[in-house]
Amino acid sequence: GEYRALVRESQDILRRYDIDPVIGRENLTWAGNKGHTIAEARAIHGELKSASDAGATRDTIVEILRARGRAAERR
Repeated sequence: GEYRALVRESQDILRRYDIDPVIGRENLTWAGNKGHTIAEARAIHGELKSASDAGATRDTIVEILRARGRAAERR
């Protein structure tokens, strides 16, 4: 339901920035399997959507992904 919709829209945003949401190196990080929650999906979606709506550059989107990846590594 909601989780799938958030993931789908987040992936669409990444594709608009020419980032493959599945195998794009910008979106890959090592982390334990603890980040696939509805709360995390809402958070990353919110950040990506806000940045995209504000006209963010690709570099800004990549930095959001890197910051989220660093946070996931610490979980």
